Amino acid sequence: RLGGDEFAVALHEAGEHEALLVAEEIRRHLAEHGIDPPAGVSVGIALFAADRELVADDLLTAADVALYDAKQAGGDQSRVYQGDTTAALGWVGRIRGALDEQRFVLYAQPILALADERVTHRELLVRMLSDDGDAILPGSFIPTAERFGLITEIDRWVTAQGLALAAQGEGVSINLSAHSMGDAGILEQVRCAARAAPAARAGLRPGQVIFEITETAAMTNMRDARAFAQCLNDLGCDLALDDFGTGFGSFSYLKHLPSRYLKIDIEFVRDLLANATDQRVVRAITDVGHSLGKLIIAEGVEDRDTLALLREYGVDYAQGLYLGAPQRITPPTHWERELRGVRTPAQQRAR
Repeated sequence: RLGGDEFAVALHEAGEHEALLVAEEIRRHLAEHGIDPPAGVSVGIALFAADRELVADDLLTAADVALYDAKQAGGDQSRVYQGDTTAALGWVGRIRGALDEQRFVLYAQPILALADERVTHRELLVRMLSDDGDAILPGSFIPTAERFGLITEIDRWVTAQGLALAAQGEGVSINLSAHSMGDAGILEQVRCAARAAPAARAGLRPGQVIFEITETAAMTNMRDARAFAQCLNDLGCDLALDDFGTGFGSFSYLKHLPSRYLKIDIEFVRDLLANATDQRVVRAITDVGHSLGKLIIAEGVEDRDTLALLREYGVDYAQGLYLGAPQRITPPTHWERELRGVRTPAQQRAR
């Protein structure tokens, strides 16, 4: 078992034909098991031979590529890796390594309540450490993690860290991928934290934990998004619709999703002072959101005048570089401490 719903099978002295037969046999057995709803199985196959040297991570990466192809083709089928060499393959290996070596860290950016200029929450932003210990921004690895089914493991890690902070009395905002909506593991993490709170006389008060999902994520599967949002609300957590205003059906989501917050996308905030269209959009989102009982967050605030205009429009919360840049909040990892302890031969001689 490699993950929540991911398994590996090693076949000795089997070629492509035999591997496909085994894959189909596994799928047939599950289909005949009478599971309700039926369980579909997508299979990615990677071949290796004794005359070619491979490491396990390379083999798993190749199988991941084939698995992705099977899912893209509609799922519940098998695909064989055809030797694609893409940049994504390298990232899959790096992400797997970072997960195994615990090389993910958290940064946090404050969210300010404009009514009293108090920081109520901090948005948690994940970074991956490179082999040299440098922080890699999520735009470099999140798309690949989503494509190859690694994102849920990252989201679970971020959720665990966020719930631990919330148990200490901090307000946190946690981003979730579309692939993690409805994930039983994340919901169980929240349930466990909520059960532990009364015993510890601490923690998950309503409004302390916000989960952010994008409009695009909600659009991908509205049924799952609605069920997931309701579960979070039942557990005492809040939901924020992130990047609001960029989707084609933005306002229809307000009808179907029990979100407490709307987060206006930076696209409409960055040039707010000079762009009349942005001003109308921000005012419209704020007015409609308030009429439906929502709280409005504007992200991307980079100067005092923009903040003043948002306050004039009645926006409830704001975040951005003007109010505080993301700052690392997790302590050095064991991997980092080991990295810092490594000395080059020249450094050792210098001692």
